[in-house]
Amino acid sequence: MKTRRNKFIGISFILIFGIVLLLNLVFGEGFNDNKAGIKTSVRWKYVNVRENPSTSSNIISSLNNGNALTLTGKTYEYNDGPNSSWVEILINDQIGWVVSNSVDY
Repeated sequence: MKTRRNKFIGISFILIFGIVLLLNLVFGEGFNDNKAGIKTSVRWKYVNVRENPSTSSNIISSLNNGNALTLTGKTYEYNDGPNSSWVEILINDQIGWVVSNSVDY
């Protein structure tokens, strides 16, 4: 009887974990693309454009206040301090990532 109960608890746990994981992927952290094609500009004095959404990623370019750019629509968010929200941009036919609060949109 305990074996059957333990099996039921194990399967229930796996199902609940799977549902929570799926909901987090759909509604939680991670990639999102809801601002595609928006033309905007840099609002900070200076911002680095990076290969990936991380301050440890390679810098591929830099932009100054007022420089025009286009949002691709992809965003990335994670809970890791002040630079945890990123937007993918298109500038001079090049794709890169900048911290989201560095651009107006």
